[in-house]
Amino acid sequence: MTHQNGNHQPEPDETDDVLELRRGDIVYVFLHGRVGFERNDDHYVNGRPALVIQNDGGNSRRSQTIVATLTGARAYKNKPTQVLVGKEELGAGGKDSVIDCGDILTIDRRRINECMGVWASLSPSTMRAVDAALQKSLALPRTS
Repeated sequence: MTHQNGNHQPEPDETDDVLELRRGDIVYVFLHGRVGFERNDDHYVNGRPALVIQNDGGNSRRSQTIVATLTGARAYKNKPTQVLVGKEELGAGGKDSVIDCGDILTIDRRRINECMGVWASLSPSTMRAVDAALQKSLALPRTS
């Protein structure tokens, strides 16, 4: 957007955030204010782990991103919207977890714990499983 004096003014969507996000990154997010059965971060000092599922173009331009929450592997119920991810893929301090593609939310990037940074980046094979789980969760038609 160009201001009347000719200077470029950032669009409301543009982000100046320091933390570069990419699809497949695991970050910690603060989810205070969620209600009912929505997952929150009440038991997480640094926030709740979440997977960035928004495309890289959106991540580079927007002040928001789209995430799916992670929870402990005990929550795994073999649902088509769940993806198991092993502690080895999550790196130091990681534990076997479940990506819940039925718990998707758009968050302001200020909810991300930038001090923790990007905790891990998932492999292409895990992201293919996430894509299939998102397809089920959102009832998207299969593409050829």
